[in-house]
Amino acid sequence: NRSSDLSIISTHRAVGTAAFWTTVGHLVVIIWKWFAQNRVHSFSELWNHYWHYYNKPLDWKDLGFMGSTSLLLRLMPIWGLMMLTAMPWIRRRFWEWFLYLHKVVIVIFFVLFYYHSRYFINTAIIPLGLYVLDKLVRWISIYSRCCKVTTIHAYEDVVHLEITVNSLFSKWCQFPSLVGSVAYLNIPKAKFIEYHPISIAYNHGNVLGFFIKVVGNEHSWSHKLAKLSDKEGLRAYVEGPYTMVKRRADETTITEEKAKKLVNQMYHDNIMIVAGGCGFGGVSAYILDCLKAVKHLPSEEQAKKSMHVVLVVPHHAHFDAMKDILLECKECGFCKLHLYATYRNNEELRTNSPKGVDANSVRVKSLKGDVNEFVTLDYTVGRPDLKSILDGLDDLPITAFACGPKTLISSFYKELRKQKRRFQCHIDVFDM
Repeated sequence: NRSSDLSIISTHRAVGTAAFWTTVGHLVVIIWKWFAQNRVHSFSELWNHYWHYYNKPLDWKDLGFMGSTSLLLRLMPIWGLMMLTAMPWIRRRFWEWFLYLHKVVIVIFFVLFYYHSRYFINTAIIPLGLYVLDKLVRWISIYSRCCKVTTIHAYEDVVHLEITVNSLFSKWCQFPSLVGSVAYLNIPKAKFIEYHPISIAYNHGNVLGFFIKVVGNEHSWSHKLAKLSDKEGLRAYVEGPYTMVKRRADETTITEEKAKKLVNQMYHDNIMIVAGGCGFGGVSAYILDCLKAVKHLPSEEQAKKSMHVVLVVPHHAHFDAMKDILLECKECGFCKLHLYATYRNNEELRTNSPKGVDANSVRVKSLKGDVNEFVTLDYTVGRPDLKSILDGLDDLPITAFACGPKTLISSFYKELRKQKRRFQCHIDVFDM
């Protein structure tokens, strides 16, 4: 199953695209008629005819069909620019243009509807009021908090970020254990006006952890964030978190009965988790949630559980960023780690590294109480053989979680469907 948000986004794109191209089609027919009737003979005449489609003065209280059409034609360049920024390769590089052009178009359409119909405000007052209320609640939730960056460190092209969220009510209102959650982040020192939706990899009460991929050019938000590595005293603004699942934050309240019910309802006995790069942040909360629940089961019940975690990263330094969660997996007897480094941007490392399963290792620092220890994580150079890993699972129905690049997720889902057994799969994709 996929997130309902993805279905909403897909529907929004389909409706918006259909409306735009229907309007463009009408416009093409109108222009073709002008040429067919010899009403225009040059680009300047075409532009003049287009811009002055309706020559009479506009009556804003009663635009009528011709007045509305004339205004729509004048606003088509803005709408066209918005649709241009919606193209994936532009949208991902110029997200703010895409976002704020949407807001401009929404305001324009609201004004046009208001003047087009005297009854519009009567039908729009409730949704408009809810929209304004939603904005007020969001602004209050953002600016009533004092959020501080407590950890920021760049590991190659991955930033590990921890933010402590404090508010007027933080003493009485701690975040529960967040699973499948996202928050909108603003770090003014990186970029003042940009908010970015980032999956919450883990949380300890009101301390939120994130893994952020450095993408784009040197002026992008993530690049500027990486340049702030190890800086102290950074201010942050957080909207959210918005979460799919909430668990009680107090671990002692998880009884054996509740843990068994949670595992049987959500995770079952045969679990496989696949992540690519910072997609690990999209599934790591599920890993921690499952580990916590299984640890509360009797030892004979724990022995029946099997979890396989497959993590594929471009560089072994990323394992250091994610070490706390990986080491927790390693300490659990029912959890098997499959770590892979592709070195896609480093030909020398890819060629000279030992080949074979778990033929390489990286030492990471682990904090045990007040003592720092170095622990070894074994990994394989290359990409995972997902079929072999799936074939090695227990002969039971599979519960799968996946998050990462489309190629990895598509390959995994393809191999999963080939299995001669039932499965359920939760997939998170980042395709904004």
